[in-house]
Amino acid sequence: MNQTNLSLKKLKGIKPKGVKTKTSSTFEILLETGFNFVSKYEGFVGMMAYPHQLVSLRDKLCDDYLNSSVSELKFSEKNLIDFLKSRDYKEHSKTETVIFGLYSGLLLNSLTKRNKQINKRTIIQLNNLNYDYLFAYAKDIDTIILNNCKGEQILSGVGRDSVVNNIIVNNFEGEHLMTDTASNGKANFVWVDGFKGNDLGYMLAVDGGSIDFMHVQNFDGTFLGLRFGFGNKENGFINVLSLKNILSGGDLMYMLYAKRIFIDNMRPKSPQHYFKNITADELIIKNSDTKYSGLDRDWSKIEDHNYVGTQKPRIKQVSKGLLAIPKYRKVSKEYKIKQLNNIISNYFKNSTQDPEKFIKSMESIKPNYQNLLNNFYKKLSKKNIKNDI
Repeated sequence: MNQTNLSLKKLKGIKPKGVKTKTSSTFEILLETGFNFVSKYEGFVGMMAYPHQLVSLRDKLCDDYLNSSVSELKFSEKNLIDFLKSRDYKEHSKTETVIFGLYSGLLLNSLTKRNKQINKRTIIQLNNLNYDYLFAYAKDIDTIILNNCKGEQILSGVGRDSVVNNIIVNNFEGEHLMTDTASNGKANFVWVDGFKGNDLGYMLAVDGGSIDFMHVQNFDGTFLGLRFGFGNKENGFINVLSLKNILSGGDLMYMLYAKRIFIDNMRPKSPQHYFKNITADELIIKNSDTKYSGLDRDWSKIEDHNYVGTQKPRIKQVSKGLLAIPKYRKVSKEYKIKQLNNIISNYFKNSTQDPEKFIKSMESIKPNYQNLLNNFYKKLSKKNIKNDI
């Protein structure tokens, strides 16, 4: 690097590799680098109208991060958690909030990569944190556990263009949780228990993305199932979507792509956009209010102007009412929903349990989702489809 380029690097606030600085603590280095990013990219944030547009900014930050001395810094899970706690909600500018959110995702990705090299898992748990844009657009992530957290655009874009193994959220309050998550990528397991606020999962798993298994329960807010897998360019899908105790005051199950949907106790506060433009191979819905939904329509006769997107909406197999009860019981047992719920809820009640042991325990009882899906399609192909309405 010549002297001119080195000076430019310093002026931009990013320290190149090989440049010696005074000895600083890990926390000071992480914090200083974050503010350097804010100084350099503050002009970009105002142009970002939608969360997925932050991908380009993330990539710019990533390039700078990899070419800076901080990329060689060896920090631990505790260092990262302490750093995030120091940024717990205060009066930050929009620019600072967005960039530090993207930066937190870069740090988690860096830590995960380094741990993989020594065959170590990266399981991050955050409790009682208020941090907007937390881990926004983090790539190739192992496990994120959030407990009693608040914020806006938390986990937006996690797993986009990559893979995230587990996302577990317990008692969330805020807006726009997991927007654009797993788009053009994959999430293996998503579990949300307790949501109060506005919008869970807008444009989740779009652009060819996928989620193996997603369970949401105890939801009291607006907008759930809005454009799950329903992309502008290419649709994605959720293999299995499981919902329980859902109370929504906004769009509910609108423009959604999933292979199998299981629902127990869904109550819309308003009839607007309730079960419209749904594409699924199986829907089992029990103990739910479907009076204002689109479930009673003849899907084979739907007109072209009644749907949006690249694929005509249809639900191949619908079971609701009393007929849905034994079917729901069967799939709930197959997917071990009750067992998973017991393990996860007991974990959050027992604050002394080790997160890694908890994840191993949970993963040990998770079924093989692909095998269950394959078996479902084998049975589906052998019989004539008849809706149990």
